[in-house]
Amino acid sequence: MIARVHAAGLDKFVLKSALRAAIVVPLAFAFSLEVIGDKQVALFAAFGSMALLVFVDFGGSPRARLRAYGRLVAVGALLITLGTLCSHTTWLATVVMGIVAFAVLFAGVLDAYVAAAYAAALLTFVLPVMVPAAASAIPMRLEGWALAGALCIPATLLLWPGRARNAVRHDAAEAARALAGLVEARSTG
Repeated sequence: MIARVHAAGLDKFVLKSALRAAIVVPLAFAFSLEVIGDKQVALFAAFGSMALLVFVDFGGSPRARLRAYGRLVAVGALLITLGTLCSHTTWLATVVMGIVAFAVLFAGVLDAYVAAAYAAALLTFVLPVMVPAAASAIPMRLEGWALAGALCIPATLLLWPGRARNAVRHDAAEAARALAGLVEARSTG
């Protein structure tokens, strides 16, 4: 019974996250292609939206979450620029990817928000390095990333905000108490 209740709560969170992405990602992609009319913008707006909506789950107050998303957008812009510059040289892309991956994962040890954003941050390097382009494409790629941030940050803060962390901790504590009671009852016969 407890497992079903917990799973039902998780399904609601996943459903809200999926619906948010289902609304924002096509909107960002269509706006990029139809209004802006640039494929680089569309690519980075779509993948950026997926990264910000699906790969990241920041907790805390709305202000702390806003700050964390702002930092992720800034770091993502830096990594998109770096990835684009490395996209034509395989050995350079490989070496820089190793350095970027180490730096992001190590920073995640020091800060919980970085740990929550590591997959999205790595995507902002992997995507531009895997789709070779000249340095002249950097502004359009950054425009797509900025569009993703402009659409996704308000969506995450206003459209079905994330689950309350205290509820998860409370449920875990209740499960631990029930398990302790079961162990105690079993040991006394």
